[in-house]
Amino acid sequence: MKKLLGGLLFVLLVVILLSININAVAPGIKEVVFKYEPQVEEVSSVYLAGSFNNWATKDFEMKDQDNDGVYEITIPLKPGTYQYKFVINGTTWRKDPHSEDYTADGFGGLNSVINVGQQIEREGEVGDGEIIKNALWHDQTTTAHITRTQENIIEIRFQTAVNDVEAVRLNYFDEDGYQVEYMNFLTYDGQFDYWHKKIEVKDDSFKYRFVIDDADTRYWYGKNGIAITMADWFKFNKEDSLLFNSPEWIKQAVFYQIFPERFSNGNKENDPEYIETYKNNEERYKNIVPDWHQGIKASDHHYIDSEKFTDDSNQINPKSGWHVLYGGDIQGIENNLDYLTDLGINTIYLNPIFESTSNHKYNSSTYEFIDDNFAIKDDPEASNQLFIDFIKTAHQHGIRIILDGVFNHTGYEHYAFQDVVNKGRNSKYWNWYYIESYPITTLYEQRTQGKEPNYQCWAGFGSLPKINVNNEEVREYIYDITKEWMDPNGDGNPKDGIDGWRLDVPTEVKDRNPEFWIDWRGHVKDINPDAYIAGEIWGDASQYLKGNEFDGVMNYRFRDAVLKLLNESWTINKFIDETNKIKAEYPTPAFNSLLNLIGSHDTERFLNAVGKDINKFKKAVFFQFIFPGAPMVYYGDEIAMAGGQDPDNRRTMIWQKRPYSNKPNDQLLEFYKKLIQLRHANNILKEGRINLSIQNNKSNVLIIERELNEEKIIGLVNISEQAEEISLEVGKDEIINLLTDRKYQAKNGQINITIESDELLLLK
Repeated sequence: MKKLLGGLLFVLLVVILLSININAVAPGIKEVVFKYEPQVEEVSSVYLAGSFNNWATKDFEMKDQDNDGVYEITIPLKPGTYQYKFVINGTTWRKDPHSEDYTADGFGGLNSVINVGQQIEREGEVGDGEIIKNALWHDQTTTAHITRTQENIIEIRFQTAVNDVEAVRLNYFDEDGYQVEYMNFLTYDGQFDYWHKKIEVKDDSFKYRFVIDDADTRYWYGKNGIAITMADWFKFNKEDSLLFNSPEWIKQAVFYQIFPERFSNGNKENDPEYIETYKNNEERYKNIVPDWHQGIKASDHHYIDSEKFTDDSNQINPKSGWHVLYGGDIQGIENNLDYLTDLGINTIYLNPIFESTSNHKYNSSTYEFIDDNFAIKDDPEASNQLFIDFIKTAHQHGIRIILDGVFNHTGYEHYAFQDVVNKGRNSKYWNWYYIESYPITTLYEQRTQGKEPNYQCWAGFGSLPKINVNNEEVREYIYDITKEWMDPNGDGNPKDGIDGWRLDVPTEVKDRNPEFWIDWRGHVKDINPDAYIAGEIWGDASQYLKGNEFDGVMNYRFRDAVLKLLNESWTINKFIDETNKIKAEYPTPAFNSLLNLIGSHDTERFLNAVGKDINKFKKAVFFQFIFPGAPMVYYGDEIAMAGGQDPDNRRTMIWQKRPYSNKPNDQLLEFYKKLIQLRHANNILKEGRINLSIQNNKSNVLIIERELNEEKIIGLVNISEQAEEISLEVGKDEIINLLTDRKYQAKNGQINITIESDELLLLK
């Protein structure tokens, strides 16, 4: 009887064990403490804002619980890298003086950076039969983990601890019954390995789960987490999922960013007469147009002083250079389309071009008309037609046009805001903005009397009043503007319009209206399904890259990583981990649609950032053109233009030798042309998988492999200041450096190469 009972208990125990599930919890959620001790005397409030909350300024209030002058808050964060600042008294932004790292904030300052790591049980070891359970993870709600990339194709990902398991299998049911597929290794980031598999979904819905193997140990993983066997199924409904469908052409794109006011002056008759600064409530100061080669010395004046122009340098000093206008225009761009096509450019991103008082045009006075200083003086209709003709000419050159969409704010001079200034509460546009009191404080009063804007504006700048994107009239206005420039003649065929949008500070729009970009994307894709949408996001953009908002973003994370590697703030292993993180956090269509930049109108010129070391600069450019995503050249980078933070990063384009011996760097220009030509000629560099590696921890050579259809191209970059030796398995008798046409003979499929510190290799 005892044996019978014992047997029954054993069977019961086995049944229980076989049905146990360990509930799935996001690995590594950590309680992170932020502290700040203000360095100002009067503090009414301190808030924490960062990339983890869309930079919202009222979400996380910090408290001085102990009355010791130190404000604190604790918030839960997933593993990842975040940027943040402290917001003092609602308007003053401060970086954390004790931050572990910093990165450019886009306004000439720095954001604090925090890396939230995962505390896993131990280091993994493949084949030891011990699987680190708390690293196993699949989040069905995250687009990076499951994405519909084509109508009937989905990509599924799974996470394990790095170097911990031998295999991950995907089990699923479809119309053909029970299926088992081994998942492929995707990437790693120093803590985790990521596995993926693309499968065809034949039914509207199907179910799936995972099997993880290491030696004799096996775990199952399903919707309720880890199971000893037969985990519960995840269920997927194709009709309820988003199709992440970025334009196919973006893989072929090479972008060129133009700041129109500083690229080329093709028509002196439209040169600006006034600057944006007011000398009273109604009138602005006159502009004096410098010669194209001249720089601007420091000045305390609020007007343009020609005595501060200099023939000795093209540097634009911030104490006087914010407001000056040189006269660059659309005709100047059109005159140089042949230069751009010869360089290999096939897409232009233009900073704002709509009517505005400033040189940067982010303070639009109307979106309906092109600025006449860029087109035809005092003729709005003719100015619009000139730009439409320019689009046609650019398209004939094989160049697409992307415009800067500034829909977070208008300019102070916008007709709707001016109506509020003049009529107050009686204006029909009063609820287009966030007005706090009347009458409106003018820009002249703000500058001369130290008054604060009594309306919400971007970053505290009174010239940039925020618009109410929850107002139906405002939304319709933005929709109409969007259509006007995407289909100018309104015939339903977008071929005469622009090819996409780069969106300025989209996080602030989403903060006020979480659905805005979702709805706006639908509107854009209805007009032109092939249009490209990129957002200005400086940190992790995962929440915008789900297939229902943006196709890609400006990849400032790439720039930061390259800069820190070349300036020796990061090791090669750290660089690999952080760039792989981008790949792991973004769905594949988004990862392949990023704008890979090393400079923009919001950053110090990269040449300056690396101490004007041309070899370091060339290494950064090399990274741009062999990484997945679309490389974007900031105007003048290709000829080694220098420049500090804004406004010095917006110097006039150097077209010929100048009096102070500054001239285009023709050797660098040829280097750009060669890289662009190689990218256009090799699909591997546009569509191939990427793998970053280092042979050992003592090596200073970064290995960048691109692979497509079993064909490889290998990039080698020596990060050190001395020659390095490296051995490579190439699987063939001979390879060639595509940059120099030099051939290398292999022995038994292996080559030994000495790489000089200033040498770059692209082997095929």
